[in-house]
Amino acid sequence: MTPGQHPNPREQGINPNQPSNQGENLEKGTTATPDQSTQYEPSAELAKLLLSPEASERIRLKLESLLFEAELRDLLIKILEEKLKSPKISNEIREHLKNDLAQLGPDITELELGTMIRIAFKYIQLSELSETNNIQHIQLSKTDKDDLAQLVVKIADRYKAFVSTITRFTQFPYEMNKKVLNLHILNLVGSIVNVNRNSNDPIFRGRKQISPLLDSLKNALLSALYEAACTLLDRAAEAGHQELIGAISSLLEMAKELRPDEQKTILQYIKRYL
Repeated sequence: MTPGQHPNPREQGINPNQPSNQGENLEKGTTATPDQSTQYEPSAELAKLLLSPEASERIRLKLESLLFEAELRDLLIKILEEKLKSPKISNEIREHLKNDLAQLGPDITELELGTMIRIAFKYIQLSELSETNNIQHIQLSKTDKDDLAQLVVKIADRYKAFVSTITRFTQFPYEMNKKVLNLHILNLVGSIVNVNRNSNDPIFRGRKQISPLLDSLKNALLSALYEAACTLLDRAAEAGHQELIGAISSLLEMAKELRPDEQKTILQYIKRYL
């Protein structure tokens, strides 16, 4: 695949799949009396499903994804803090380091994936500019740059693997799958949109270059997004016409901030159901 080409999961014969929202979207039985607060319990069938090996695989993949995200945040903080100690950086770069470090924040639960991905891409790009143009920006060590790239790919791969469970494990209800797919799509769209915003950063004005590494990382995110989007449409079509219309509507809304070339694969797949 050449840089700039976006992988089409359906052309590659991949059957996308997706995980479920653990426990949040269960079918619920209700027991209540006028003097008691309402209590919710999963049906016996869904309770059994949540204890199945299939559910365990979904939980494992989700935990792995969260661990990689935490690793990415910790590595970014380490890199930015180290660079701030350098007496050689300009005031402009120092301000960028401080602002980006503040955005990483003290609480991982409140940190959006898109923010981490944007910052990772930004400092990989700054490092490559330093290497190729002898500009005094920030040059990362090969280890740090490789580690950032690998974590981005690992996160994208876990998203794809999580989605793939939907095709393989068809016993999970559509509503359960839909909410998880929507969350995955929102996270991935947010990451890609944040990466695109780097091109408008004043620090890159007049300093753009083609980066095969960044292209490959962005393609990994786009591939995971297309898997989730196609799976959402496939599962919605199986669930019924109204579900398909709802899925198309929500997908168009979620994807509206992508660039036209990034939307193309999603729009083409939507047309298959129109």
